[in-house]
Formats: sequence, C-alpha cells, structure tokens
Amino acid sequence: MASTSVWRGLAYLVLGGCLPVATVLTVLRAAPATQELPGAGLVSAFSAYALGLWVIVALVLAALFGGRRRARTGMAALLALALAGLHAWWIAPFYLADDQRAGGRPLTIVSLNVLGGAADTNELIAQAEGADIVVLLEYDLATEFALNQAGFAKTYPYRTGTAENWADGSAVYSRLRLGEARRLNTLFGTYLVQVDPGGPDAFTLVAGHPVNPLTSRRGWLSDAAQIREAVVAERAARLVVIGDLNSTPDHVTMRRLMDGTGLREATDLVGSGWPRTWPANRMVPPLLGLDQALIRGQVAARSVETLAIRGTDHLGIRVRLSLL
Repeated sequence: MASTSVWRGLAYLVLGGCLPVATVLTVLRAAPATQELPGAGLVSAFSAYALGLWVIVALVLAALFGGRRRARTGMAALLALALAGLHAWWIAPFYLADDQRAGGRPLTIVSLNVLGGAADTNELIAQAEGADIVVLLEYDLATEFALNQAGFAKTYPYRTGTAENWADGSAVYSRLRLGEARRLNTLFGTYLVQVDPGGPDAFTLVAGHPVNPLTSRRGWLSDAAQIREAVVAERAARLVVIGDLNSTPDHVTMRRLMDGTGLREATDLVGSGWPRTWPANRMVPPLLGLDQALIRGQVAARSVETLAIRGTDHLGIRVRLSLL
C-alpha cells in the first residue's frame, strides 16, 4: 500500500508539472494571436516540445490509474495522445521531402550569427568554403577586422551591410555581383539586396535579423511585420530570406511571414527535420530553430545543414539551392 501511494503521488506530481505546460504550449500553437501577449513569444518558442509532454501525460494516465476511474482516465489518456498526434502532424512535414523541380543553377548560402565578434573567424572561414554568399549577423568591427586580415574580401569581393555594436550589425559577403541594397527599418540590421549571378538567374536576398521577443515584444512583432511588408512588395522572380530570424516555425511571426506570401521553409521542403540552431556551445544541446531560410518563386531547396563554430551561441546553416 505504501509503495502504491508513493507511485500515485509521483504520478500526480508528473501530471501537475506536465499537464499545464503542455496545455499552454498547445494553446499558443493553435491560436497564434495569443503569442502577442506579454511573455508568450518566449514560451511559445518551445511549443513543439508539447508533443513529448502529452505522451508523458498519456502514459502516466494509462499506467497508474484504474479501478472505478478507469473509463475516465482512459478517455483522458486518449485525449492526451490525440493532442500529441496534433503536434506530430504539425511537425511531420519537416521530415518529409517535397517534390521539387530538378536542375537549375546551384547556389550555396551560409548564414551565421557571430555573437558580436565572439565567433571563431578561422572556423567561420573554413566552414564557409565553397559558399557563394555568406550572411553574418551581429557583425561587429572585430569580426570585420579579422576577416579583412584573412583576405576574406578577396574571396567575396561584393559586400553590403555595416559593422556595428553587438547585435546591430549585419553583412552580406558575396562572390556574385550585388546590386541595389537597402536596410529595412528593423532594430537590428536586415538588408534587402539584389543579387546578379549573370544571365537570367537574378534574385532578391533578404538577410534578416529581427529583434527577439526577450529584447522587445513589440519590436519582435513589428520587425517581423517589416520583413513581411518587404517580401509582399518584392516582385522578383526569385526570393530568398535567410538569417537569424529569431522565430521558430511555430511562432506567429514566422507563420504570418509565410501566410499569403508564397514563402516556404527550406527545411520543410527538403525534409531535413525540425530545425534546432540555438543555443550552441552551451551545456545544453540546441533546442530552437531560430536560424532559417525561406524561398519563393523559381528557386528549389536541395539541402540544409547546420554548422558548429566555436564562440557563438548559434549554429550556422548552409543552404544549398537551385535557381530555376
């Protein structure tokens, strides 16, 4: 009897911890407008993990409760499994590759948040080898100096963006000719630039770094709206949005960015799995997919992989595309 009481107490403890958290995460994912509430943007970043929480709730209910309450707890366990299935349905497309048109001109883009100069530039240069374009966020004077000393500009002779203090700076280095560029009205550096590889394959690149919801909830929402506005106004046949977007696929900001704009997430298209790029180089593994690439128009995604570079708190991403 004592043993049974202990296990029942543990079950209630697990349910008391998992059930409310899973419920909140599911509501935030299912009703994205709720993410505009104070603190909700931070909490909803972890919405995908409600899948595991609902499975735990279902297993506890199924294993430890019975007797007169068997029917009631059985129904509750089935409901928990159904909610886990709902989250699995939301996540599953990231593990299933879409059919895309073959061929096209290859294009490789590397994106990395350098954490205000903390990233190891030697590793960055090595990891960027072979890329056509390198996007650097939180780009500062120390990073600029180190790259100049290493001759990075000889490999990537075209550049737009500026080195600034800590998170404010962003830069686009390119082997391909860059045309007109403009900085969007975001707190951190976000640039829209025309890229001309030669021939009929020109495209528009948005190198994005909207503010995160911890720094400013309103800024997070307004920066994402600024990027969406630029995407809607852009009429190029090919569009690539890439960078530290400070949003997961579950976030209202990301969903609004894709809603009605024709943008698709590269990780979704290639089936490379649920993205996880932050935090990096910490005691915990990466949990959130803040660094992403989205495409629209005559562009196909071929692969997305993460890059581990010492010093920064983000994994970089290498995205291989085709210009169709």
